[in-house]
Amino acid sequence: MVATPAFAAQGAADALVAAGVQSIMNFAPVVLNVPDRIDVRAVDLAAELQILGFHLHRDRDPQTA
Repeated sequence: MVATPAFAAQGAADALVAAGVQSIMNFAPVVLNVPDRIDVRAVDLAAELQILGFHLHRDRDPQTA
């Protein structure tokens, strides 16, 4: 898992690859350059929080708001 500022993410990913990690979940706001054999799942945390907020607002009981 990479959860660093953008400037540090590639170095963290390189260290993970060197250590033998085969899958990376990337929370950093940058595209990682890794070998083709490495699976990377990019997570946009801001978008995920926005989706959660949408569902919270949509599902809220109008009588309790």
